[in-house]
Amino acid sequence: MATKKSTKATRARNSRSRSDSVRIGFAALTLGTFAVVAAALALGRRRIRDLRDVPPVSDDDAPMVSILVAALNEETTVGAAMQSLLSLDYPNYEVVAVNDRSTDRTGEILDQVWRGLQSTSQEHAPHREFRVVHIETLPDGWLGKNHALQMAAEAAHGELLLFTDADIHFERTALARAVRYMKENGIDHLAAIPQIAAPGLWIKLAVHFFSFAFAAFMQPWKAADPKSSRHIGVGAFNLVRAAVYRRAGGHARIRMRPDDDIKLGKIVKESGGRQELINAAGMLEVTWYPTVREFVRGLEKNTFSSLEYNAPLTLLVCAAAVGIHIWPSAALFVTRGLERKLWSGVVAIQTTLLGAIAREAGDTPLLGIGYPVGAAIFTYTITAATLKTLVRGGIEWRGTHYSLEALRANRV
Repeated sequence: MATKKSTKATRARNSRSRSDSVRIGFAALTLGTFAVVAAALALGRRRIRDLRDVPPVSDDDAPMVSILVAALNEETTVGAAMQSLLSLDYPNYEVVAVNDRSTDRTGEILDQVWRGLQSTSQEHAPHREFRVVHIETLPDGWLGKNHALQMAAEAAHGELLLFTDADIHFERTALARAVRYMKENGIDHLAAIPQIAAPGLWIKLAVHFFSFAFAAFMQPWKAADPKSSRHIGVGAFNLVRAAVYRRAGGHARIRMRPDDDIKLGKIVKESGGRQELINAAGMLEVTWYPTVREFVRGLEKNTFSSLEYNAPLTLLVCAAAVGIHIWPSAALFVTRGLERKLWSGVVAIQTTLLGAIAREAGDTPLLGIGYPVGAAIFTYTITAATLKTLVRGGIEWRGTHYSLEALRANRV
């Protein structure tokens, strides 16, 4: 009997030892991974220029730019956004604003802006033109925004096309600086990251974690390397040479992609265009989502698409996110010894990373301690988006249903 008890005890000790080794190994692997990610992000950030450091292009060297905006039920933001665009300090540009089937006052506001310009002497602004395109119906096989931007591009006259959103606020010299950077560096597509204004604590944590996850996943600094498959696009500011945009196939190539900004960058790069990302803090600003509820709802349309609507892979990613983003903070309270020390290292890096992103956005770096909260919001967003898309058999975006079958078919 004594021998049997001794054998069981030995087996139990060995099992605990193996379990401890697995947990310590996982903690060490997670720590190593975050150390590599932190180093990559730090080096990558050094490769991304700041737009505010670029002087504006001279009037003599400024090509015509067409600024293209799609607006659907944007009555609360579109007026201020149009005034921002029409106040740009740039010698030669046009704004093509598309009212995409709006049921609110968006179309009326755009028409008011147009009428106001017609009554203003061109001596005050001879360098820019404003046009409104009204869309009443959506053709089959198109997402609304993508169709609207395609229509805007077809109506454009500029050598450069700037795709932007109906809630972005531009510093007066932002476009002139971006054009100079494109010309001096031989770039065909320049994407710019705006400063994101977040009005409350929880939405700040969600937005800052999203910024971290986006940078870690996309590694956007590599988009400038023609040998890398990495690509970039930003809905707030995608400035593309018109000839390159058309050579890439335009929005017709990505007609059913809710992640159209990123995929525009992909098809431009695949067509041989040179692209780069620039930081536009202080030059562009947007209040992305005012609340966490709207953040979750707003990302329902495109988070699943980033993994090509692969449900098992997406749910695996969400489970992994819990293990490496949320669990480390909880582990500090339930582990001990070497394992706890390793998790402490992970949490320290996570806090530092989010704090650095918050500081660059103009917030206190103390927000870094909210890393697991931001991670939890983001993980819930991805999970909810995936499940809702599967249950609905597609996505609901701005009052229109798009089937999952059609979305999956437009693989880019």
